[in-house]
Amino acid sequence: MGLRKGVVSGSDNTVTWNTSSAIVKYGEGSGDIVYSYNGILTEVILNDNYFAENVTTYEYGRLQAKVDYHYNSAGHLSWARVERPGQTPVMVYYRYPDLQNPEGAAEIVIEESPGEVYHIPLATVDDNGVQTKQENAAYVCNVLRYGRSPITNEYVINADLYYIGLYGQPFKYLPDETIEKSVRQAEVTIVRVGSGRYYY
Repeated sequence: MGLRKGVVSGSDNTVTWNTSSAIVKYGEGSGDIVYSYNGILTEVILNDNYFAENVTTYEYGRLQAKVDYHYNSAGHLSWARVERPGQTPVMVYYRYPDLQNPEGAAEIVIEESPGEVYHIPLATVDDNGVQTKQENAAYVCNVLRYGRSPITNEYVINADLYYIGLYGQPFKYLPDETIEKSVRQAEVTIVRVGSGRYYY
């Protein structure tokens, strides 16, 4: 499968197409899925639910990282263990308000050791005078790839693999301003991931 990607910009949603396509191959190499894009090669081993369990990433042939993923009983990504050449392994934890406190906390928390904690406030809508969290109805938004959490962005979450559903069940709510719901225009989808809006 090829993912042709562009970046959407301007008020008229002009698309600037990337010069190369991300390629996803199934049942090839040492992983269940092999992903390649612009010098990055990622091998993915899936668990019994077809979510990423072990991911090894190379950049221009050199090992970049090995990541192990664990999911909670609801199928959401719970933690990841990141190994990088010459560095101490890092544990990253993800906390979800709809699981721990459905009526309370309005944020997702990403805890990247040692001691780096990132808070993603959730978008809310005014529904007849009552503030409610904005639902993620489309499952096209990379909720966990947050701009200020570098380990998650660089090693744990790949936006294209998130887009095709390899990091567990979709999160129920949308972050405030960081992630944008998909918008249908003819037969295409516009997706904003972090600071970028991607067009597939």
